[in-house]
Amino acid sequence: MKCINKFWLAVLPAIMMTVACTNIGYDKTKSGLEYKIFPTGKGAQLKQGDVVKFDIRITYKDSLLGETYGSVPGYIIVDSAGRPHDFSEILKDMKVGDSAITIQYYDTLIKSSPQGGPSFMKKGDKLKTNLKILAVFTKQDSAMADYQAEMERFKTRQMDEVAAYIKKNNIKAERLRNAFVEVQDKGTGVPADSGKIVSVKYTGYNFAGKFFDSNVDSTKQIQKHSMEPFTFVVKQQGAVM
Repeated sequence: MKCINKFWLAVLPAIMMTVACTNIGYDKTKSGLEYKIFPTGKGAQLKQGDVVKFDIRITYKDSLLGETYGSVPGYIIVDSAGRPHDFSEILKDMKVGDSAITIQYYDTLIKSSPQGGPSFMKKGDKLKTNLKILAVFTKQDSAMADYQAEMERFKTRQMDEVAAYIKKNNIKAERLRNAFVEVQDKGTGVPADSGKIVSVKYTGYNFAGKFFDSNVDSTKQIQKHSMEPFTFVVKQQGAVM
């Protein structure tokens, strides 16, 4: 499968699983991916080489693993075959406006995918993927411009939402470029100036107060990851240690 750029969401390869045929009314690809397309019959047919803009939602049991709805859509180039055992296999059969569901079993993934399977899954587990085709571009430049516009809209919307939350809850936070920061305990150590390497311990909660991630407390993590400090170079984009 060709990839436009590393930051595009042509993605989630580690959680795109395979399927055994257990769902009535579902079709099945040659690799065993089970799927059902809900056609609109109105949009352009997707073809090899097109750049597809889509929304996606991936669930495991009762947990949401990830989605683009309400954030930045994904972009992917249509290949003639697609990656085995994920939604890219069925793109050539879809049109703009179509939706689809795929259901994938962990058992098949560990036998056929070089990525193996997610650590939180076990034999017999499956993932459900909901997909919606939003648009198609015949040129990568046009797709890139659309992606950048989506990113700017998302950033603006996010900052507006955070500013409203801060005002409502009377939080004394300062805006620093694309983030709001409230210093609760001011340190006396060396300043984290540009170019210096820093390590961070964090625990994250959403606006409703629900825990979503941490490298301090691993007990509530859905996808386990390192508990080591997050280390990066200050003001150097992408310079993660």
